[in-house]
Amino acid sequence: MNQTEKKLYTKAGDKGLTSLIPGSQVSKADERVCAVGGVDEIIAALGMVRVVTTCPIFGGKLTRIMKTLKTLSQGLADPRSGKYVFSTEEITFLENDMDKMISKLPEGAIDDHLPGGCEQSARLDVARAHTRTAERAVVAMDKRYSVPAAFKVYINRLSDYLLVAATYADYLAEQAKDEQPVTQPQPTPTATPVATPIAADLVAPTVEGVIQQVMARLGGAASIDLPRAKRLIAAVEAEATKQGKQAVIAVVNGAGNPVAVHV
Repeated sequence: MNQTEKKLYTKAGDKGLTSLIPGSQVSKADERVCAVGGVDEIIAALGMVRVVTTCPIFGGKLTRIMKTLKTLSQGLADPRSGKYVFSTEEITFLENDMDKMISKLPEGAIDDHLPGGCEQSARLDVARAHTRTAERAVVAMDKRYSVPAAFKVYINRLSDYLLVAATYADYLAEQAKDEQPVTQPQPTPTATPVATPIAADLVAPTVEGVIQQVMARLGGAASIDLPRAKRLIAAVEAEATKQGKQAVIAVVNGAGNPVAVHV
């Protein structure tokens, strides 16, 4: 930045002074500065509304209101110039739009309104609170300096408008919830058991099963002798080999006496 460029900071504010119009220095506690600052707070709060505006009925209207407020702020800073004025149509716009929203609201909705029904309405309520603060600052300024009547009417009407808009935003949010189809939770599908026919030829044989089958053919433990024990050992060994197992097979007779042991 070269020496001829204009800098944003002047350092005059370091002593609690500021400029309302070129060539004038006033205290930052001056009623006019407080009024201008209050209007700036409304504009900033409405900007916070704009970033979450999903309903098209608010978008362009908020932009129109913010532009009118900028003109109003400049008029408060320099009321003698007469350059910063707006048409009474801006007040009529607020009133007509307010009436449209009220006509769609349930009876008593505005009286029952509480901030926080949805994010958009909550931000509108914050903007409304800033508008009330700015209105008090403008009234205080008017006691010492002349404030155009249209400025006072506009700010007063705007606070009402924002209350209605916040209530209407909540109403639209509730309507959107009611229109969404309610999805019932579906039960988790469970696998239907398939009946499996139980047949001897479909059941995988086990060592115990082989022993029982051979024992039945041999006539039970009471008739076990060495030849029969060998037949039993052979059958068990074959099944163990089939299953990839190693086995130690001991055969005893009905009296509990060992007949054969095979590793």
